[in-house]
Amino acid sequence: MKLDHLSFPEIGWGYMPPTEEIYRAFSFCQNLYNPKSVLEIGFHLGHSTTYQLEIFKNAKVVSVSPYVDRTGKGKDRIDPTERWKMALKLHEIYGERWHWIPGKSHIVEEEISIHKYDFALVDGGHSYPPAFFDMNLCIKLGIKRFLIDNFELVPVRDAFTDIKELKLIKVFYYNQTFKGKTKKNQIALVEVDNPQHSLL
Repeated sequence: MKLDHLSFPEIGWGYMPPTEEIYRAFSFCQNLYNPKSVLEIGFHLGHSTTYQLEIFKNAKVVSVSPYVDRTGKGKDRIDPTERWKMALKLHEIYGERWHWIPGKSHIVEEEISIHKYDFALVDGGHSYPPAFFDMNLCIKLGIKRFLIDNFELVPVRDAFTDIKELKLIKVFYYNQTFKGKTKKNQIALVEVDNPQHSLL
């Protein structure tokens, strides 16, 4: 797996660790669904993007993420040029297999909807409103199965629970260590029970 282009900074949040548990989650989806066109909500610095492009061998990935990540505070805020540098690097490595739509999902929804998708990774905002919007956006776009990162967070889980069309298939567990602290995270695989109906 090509990982040399990725940085793992001591500052900044938002990237998936390169662990066997994470690889297992994506490999499980590869074996079950063999995705061909993936929507990724939450590009950050290209870590999960890379894992998908490496594991989903037959897929193209469209990533959505703002130009600048303003969620960090003080020393933890990522230099905005880092995202642009990584976008250029991913284009250099993966070419037409990867496309970036800069912006928040609710603002660039029209551009997102130009493409067709058969799988998604929902890893954008983790408060209730953006999580609820992004899950419903997947349903609206006709995506019948997707992964939801940070499923251990109450707002993310509440958003999932409030969308009756979604059925939980499997939960994967992984550890993430940051600044010397390790926490247990969850990434959930869900399917749409009734893809004909959308809350949007």
